[in-house]
Amino acid sequence: MLDRCIVPVKAEFLIRKGTRRADAGSSASDAAAAQPASAAEKKQNREQEQSRSESRKQMRKEVRAGRPAELCTNHLLGRCTWGERCKYSHDLAEYLKTKPADLPGSCPWTAVQAKCPYGIMCRYARTHGEDDELHRLLATVPPVSGGGPVAADGGDAAGATVPTAAPVVASAETETVPVLLSELPLPTSIEKEINYLSKDIQNLLWKKRYDYNKADGILKSMDLRISFKGAKKPDSGGSDGGGGEKGGQPTGTGTGTQKAEVLPQGLPALAGDEGGPGRGREGMLHNAASDAAGEEAPMQVDAAASSAPTTTTTTTTMGDAEAVEAPATKRQRTGDISSGGGGGGADVTAADPVTVAPSISDAAAIATLRSEQHLAKEAETDNPTGRTAALVSEAHAAHVEVPLRPSERRRLDFRGKTYLAPLTTVGNLPFRRICKSLGVDVTCGEMALATNLLQGQMSEWALLKRHPSEDFFGVQVCGGYPDALARVGQLLGEQIQVDFVDINMGCPIDLVCDKKAGSALLRQPSRIERILRATSAALGDIPLTFKTRKGYNDGEDVAHTFLHKAGEWGAAAVTLHGRTRQQRYSKLADWEYIHRCGESCAAAGLQLIGNGDVFSYSDWNQHISDTGGHLASLMIGRGALIKPWIFTEIKEQRHWDISASERLELYKQFCAVGLEHWGSDSRGVETTRRFLLEWLSFTCRYVPVGLLEVLPQQMNHRPPAFRGRNELETLFASEDSRDWVRISEMLLGPPPAPISFAAKHKGNSYSAPGTASELDMARG
Repeated sequence: MLDRCIVPVKAEFLIRKGTRRADAGSSASDAAAAQPASAAEKKQNREQEQSRSESRKQMRKEVRAGRPAELCTNHLLGRCTWGERCKYSHDLAEYLKTKPADLPGSCPWTAVQAKCPYGIMCRYARTHGEDDELHRLLATVPPVSGGGPVAADGGDAAGATVPTAAPVVASAETETVPVLLSELPLPTSIEKEINYLSKDIQNLLWKKRYDYNKADGILKSMDLRISFKGAKKPDSGGSDGGGGEKGGQPTGTGTGTQKAEVLPQGLPALAGDEGGPGRGREGMLHNAASDAAGEEAPMQVDAAASSAPTTTTTTTTMGDAEAVEAPATKRQRTGDISSGGGGGGADVTAADPVTVAPSISDAAAIATLRSEQHLAKEAETDNPTGRTAALVSEAHAAHVEVPLRPSERRRLDFRGKTYLAPLTTVGNLPFRRICKSLGVDVTCGEMALATNLLQGQMSEWALLKRHPSEDFFGVQVCGGYPDALARVGQLLGEQIQVDFVDINMGCPIDLVCDKKAGSALLRQPSRIERILRATSAALGDIPLTFKTRKGYNDGEDVAHTFLHKAGEWGAAAVTLHGRTRQQRYSKLADWEYIHRCGESCAAAGLQLIGNGDVFSYSDWNQHISDTGGHLASLMIGRGALIKPWIFTEIKEQRHWDISASERLELYKQFCAVGLEHWGSDSRGVETTRRFLLEWLSFTCRYVPVGLLEVLPQQMNHRPPAFRGRNELETLFASEDSRDWVRISEMLLGPPPAPISFAAKHKGNSYSAPGTASELDMARG
């Protein structure tokens, strides 16, 4: 089996008649897999990939179709401004009739003596014990049958009787397994996540008015081009970045036709991908947690901007207090605007004194500027505060960034620490919390695109969220140009709390490489130098790291030519993946090359972190010892997805023969923290289910230690068809997505509609180059 790269499972556990991988061991198929894929095969692989993508879209449609309309919490509070155009339901009675049955157990927020932010929309609403009008109304409506909380006498917690019979799971490869809907563990405390994007900063990003003087000064001092344009200026023929109406016509109420089509996609309370990551307590129900003034702020600011007369604003940096005014002021300005573009126009202009005529010569502009400076000097004697503000403004205008010395930056020490790789989709915040409980030291958020962060996209900023338990935490960004990454560096350094920022220079996805980012940077090492110098200076005292591969194409290894210089360019540490971009995730990682680069980096005083195929504590020990201490640490990616307890094995130096019940407890814990993060309402439950299914698509590759003839299991070995030591262990080993859905039903109840799940990432990395499974894996 080892010769054929198949996991050596004991004979008594093998399923001889299994057809899961009918030709997995045949030498003929192995020889065929070694041949390059033909054009017809590549076309077929692309079609299969497209089919899987369509299956994922169809699954989301099925879930949306089976899910009742979500209730508008702003309507319940009497402050919904969308009226009939609101995407959420205003029919409370209909919502209560179709609301899914509550899950067994108690609400995580009431368990810690806190008020549930989801109210009657919570899937534990009948256990809240609230005595308000909405909960009393909910108690009068019998729950939908199918898995409500069952009392000791067989009745529902609210008094109605519900079926108590447990559903039965018929595994595709095993005997029937009774599925009991289990209660999820309750938290002892709920700590608030950090690194949220405030609405004030988001408005500045939307309007392109964030002050990037620091980053731009660094770029100018390095003679680097700044490709970003300033804030869009309003004109009579269209709208500015704030959403003005055509022809300068005011919106009156701030909810004009044009803005009604665009703004809902940007509002945090209404936007987001279908159950996208980061939709936590302050995500979908942000409208319930925020006050009315704060909720209307973006719309009213845009309405005021749209009604302003056509002017050209001088390039004056606006601070947070100037760009985002008090909600009361914005409401007043919006209400004063009259039809026809007149009336309130003078009031709006008076609020911004730095305006000039549309057409103006350079000489006139200089004269105007000198006049303003003269008036400011006269006011200094009577207004010391104004003098201080003028000095600060002057310093910003003539900003010259003095680069920090290496000794002035925070110290990063990865030596001997276990490091969880930034993993797209599956490496979400709840999964990182599970890994923290299993002993990981360093965690990193999912890869975020630099341009999307600069645009203030909430779905992208959600990837930067951090749980307080992540005591050594970084975020990863991806970009291909120094100006974008320098601005992102300044933005992140000023707005979030992280221990380091990592730049992804090894992503093999075509979508990323086509934009000159990710692995494409390996073709231009000089651009890597410019990116590191600019970004590290913009970050200030926050350390900068980056992750890369050994080269772009096979036989063109280039990482060893510049990695040892990265410390001089501003990097505090480097992670090297022992594959090329062309290999993606096929073949084995080249650890000899990593060791060679580790020697040169250690001589230069730079920490190098190795990455690739670490799947057991023996792999960890071997790679650390083979380098003679030249590697600071190892980064673990797919090994942690398949068995996150690998961090416990490394800490305790043992092979953990984890039982099926212990694995089930990990899944329960994931669902519990998932409901804290994505929400305990119906949408949050289904989001948690989707990410649980993505994780199960990896864990099915794990073969229990007690079933192996030879230890340990290797990353490139394929599990054969086998049965576990009990039905639950066999169910966990199933590669049938229907079984994964049934596992989710054990923890989160049945989905609102039958779903056909297709994993976004395929766990197999042992397919021939160019095959569909390899391409899927590359997207991780």
